[in-house]
Amino acid sequence: ERMLDQIYDAWIEIVDLPLVERAAIEPELETRIENMSSRFSVVQMSVPAMSGWLRAQDSIDASLRATLLMLAIEVYRAEHGVLPAALDDLKPTVLDDLPREPVAADGRFIYRLENSEPLGYILYSIGGDGLDDGGTTPADGEWHDAFDRDAAGVDAVFSRLRPIPEVDAEPGFDDE
Repeated sequence: ERMLDQIYDAWIEIVDLPLVERAAIEPELETRIENMSSRFSVVQMSVPAMSGWLRAQDSIDASLRATLLMLAIEVYRAEHGVLPAALDDLKPTVLDDLPREPVAADGRFIYRLENSEPLGYILYSIGGDGLDDGGTTPADGEWHDAFDRDAAGVDAVFSRLRPIPEVDAEPGFDDE
C-alpha cells in the first residue's frame, strides 16, 4: 500500500508540469513501475493509460486555450482594425492575462503575423516533442496528433482553417 501511495503521489506531482519537464520525469517513474513485482500487474498496466491521459489532457487544454486566444485576437482585430503584433497586445484590454500553453516550458503559445496564412497569423503549440518546428503540421493536418509521444518535427497549429466534414444524414431521432 505504501508503494502504491508513492507511485500515486509521483503521478500527482507531475500532472501540472509542462510536458517538456514531465517528459524528463516520466521514464524514471515508468521504469520504477515496470520493475515492481508481478503482484502489482494492475498498476503496471495502468502506466500507458496514465501517460495517454496526460497527453490527451495536454491536447484538450491547448485546444481550449488556443480557441480563447483566437477569439481574443478576433476581438482585437474588430476593435482596432488590425491584428495584434504580439499576444501581449491583448492584455489588459481584451484579456486580463494570456492563457498558459500546457506544453512549453515558458507556458507561451507561438504567434506571429503571416500574410500567407488564411487568418493572417499563425498560432500554435510546440507539441509533444517540446521543440518549435516553425508551425509544421502532422501529415494528416490534425493538430491533436502533434501531442503524441512520438510526434517529432511537428507542432499543433490551431489557426489553420480546416473544412467541416460532410454529414451523411441529418441529426435527429429515428422514429421507428
